[in-house]
Amino acid sequence: MKYFLIFLLLTIIKNEKALWEKIKNFYLDLKTLSGDFLQRECDEETGICLEYRGKFYIKKPYYLRLEINEPEKWLVIADKESIYFYYQKDSLYQKLSVNEFNPFLIFFTFTTDTILPKIKEKNKMYYFLDFSFKDYQLSLRVKKKELLIDKIDYQWAKKKIEIFLYSQKLNKTLADNLFIKK
Repeated sequence: MKYFLIFLLLTIIKNEKALWEKIKNFYLDLKTLSGDFLQRECDEETGICLEYRGKFYIKKPYYLRLEINEPEKWLVIADKESIYFYYQKDSLYQKLSVNEFNPFLIFFTFTTDTILPKIKEKNKMYYFLDFSFKDYQLSLRVKKKELLIDKIDYQWAKKKIEIFLYSQKLNKTLADNLFIKK
């Protein structure tokens, strides 16, 4: 009986690793990804939750563009080194290092991490991939059929961000100037 349980455990780990490799390779092979998003950001200490809606564009290896339409119009552009925030209402612009984590940048990093996520199966539609890091938790909801991430949960300290991704387009040609503020 003891050997059967060990065999069963090893089989589960092997299957999870194979599934993780399949999902990881799918994203490694992607060149671009674009679509619509809804982001909810909540701070448990203050009880304040904010919601943002807009469009996202990702071009590997390092480019990101977020066009936020609600609640106000603003723009976020990221490259290999920096994230730029352009607040159109008051023309304020802010520049941060990409080392100050932005959950959308997960598309550049989660496939390079060597950590094997915990994988759970939820009904016939989704896999849930849970990553535990020193300072934060990351969960990805992946559609089984297409292997597309349609929800990102990112938690640290007493803050939580949920990002829902809709109407995703894969490997669509995206011009480099899309990732430059004009």
